[in-house]
Amino acid sequence: MLMELVFSFLLNVWSHFPEADSWAAEHVGGIEAATAEMAFEEQILCSLENQRLLSYDNRWKKEASLKVPVKCRKKNQNESYQQVEFRSQTLPTGHAMFAWDHSVEIKIKDHAPFVLYTRQDKKYVGAHSTAGWSMWVERKTGKLRYEWSDAKKNLHLRMLATVDINPVKGSISDVRNLHGLFVKKENGAVVKAVKISGDSEDGFKHISYEKNEKGWTKTCEKCSSEKSCKHSVDNLGEESKLNSFADVSSKEYQEFLLRGTPLAFVNVEPSELVPPVAPYR
Repeated sequence: MLMELVFSFLLNVWSHFPEADSWAAEHVGGIEAATAEMAFEEQILCSLENQRLLSYDNRWKKEASLKVPVKCRKKNQNESYQQVEFRSQTLPTGHAMFAWDHSVEIKIKDHAPFVLYTRQDKKYVGAHSTAGWSMWVERKTGKLRYEWSDAKKNLHLRMLATVDINPVKGSISDVRNLHGLFVKKENGAVVKAVKISGDSEDGFKHISYEKNEKGWTKTCEKCSSEKSCKHSVDNLGEESKLNSFADVSSKEYQEFLLRGTPLAFVNVEPSELVPPVAPYR
């Protein structure tokens, strides 16, 4: 259910924008590139679960070759992975990662190791990966926070949305409203920023800005409806805050990834590098 929520959210978000594929290609290297890490993690977890290898006993296990069942296989992904080590556990009360129910640590040859933390109860659904993304959903209100970053490419995307969740499939069926900020950093400074805003009634709007010798220039403005084009989107704000927001390779942000604190349901602002967090327990 957790991964289903993640991917249905992404697909619903992109589908509300005109020329979604070209937008994603321009700003985040394409939808497949932006979700490549999550797709990889989903495939590994699906394979482990499908073959009943996750015992949650806090013991390391090894598979010389982990086969990927057809039902878990994604486009252009491997049919198997070599030298896979993993450890799954149910997190006890009082654990340092007290907000989560389970963790799965995974090491794979030729891949960076990562840990995935998950949580499901009557109030919340959440997932956090030390590889660079987080998602937290409040079931009753449909509020959703999403955080994605790529330290190697200096990319950072943060979103706050209200969604409708299909109670049977556990997937997101609609995005009622959405606010987001995306930045790209090169040579120590932000060179591109995109603000996203809108709702399902009036439509969605995104505005792209790029930095040049003369300063910030609005390079693109797209709307999913005539009403959404009339909506105003706040200015980018102070450049120093954008530069801070983009610093995802910093020690501070990397420590956030390792801590895995759940995200708070508050407005998306470029004033904080690390997203607002809340314990929920």
